[in-house]
Amino acid sequence: NKNSYEYSSATKIEHDDPMTEAIQKLAVASGVATGVVGTLLSGPLIGILSAFGASYVSSSKDGFWGDAARAFGELALMAKQKVVELDEKHNVKDKSKMAASEAWEKVKAMNEKHNIVNKTKDFARFSLESFQDFCERHRVAERGADAVGRTAAWVADQMDEMLEPEDKKE
Repeated sequence: NKNSYEYSSATKIEHDDPMTEAIQKLAVASGVATGVVGTLLSGPLIGILSAFGASYVSSSKDGFWGDAARAFGELALMAKQKVVELDEKHNVKDKSKMAASEAWEKVKAMNEKHNIVNKTKDFARFSLESFQDFCERHRVAERGADAVGRTAAWVADQMDEMLEPEDKKE
């Protein structure tokens, strides 16, 4: 039935069917919105997984999860439409581009005047060399490896004591 959300991923998609196109738009919107939220809350891997999951569920499942995914897709489409209307009314996109371009030009001018990029590179190089020198002089790697070895030996001794039969402890 093309007029409901009941079709499986194995069903042939007919692009001229307006309902299928509506479902596809909801699936994409749901996936994008869920992916963005998932990435912001839990990182890129969860974002990607949640995007694919929401897109699949919104296009192929009935019930609570399918309805929720489609509702989130509808919300995302409404938000997109409001952003487009806001941009048409206040020209936000062009103003943002102009502000970013002006800011970039100011940054380039400051760099030309104060040589910030090269000073930052020099500072980073100096910091790395100083850190390497400190680690070599104070044998940080060797001491760290020694401490890990001693800790592992202590843990092994503690495990041996715990596993030792009761009659040998006396």
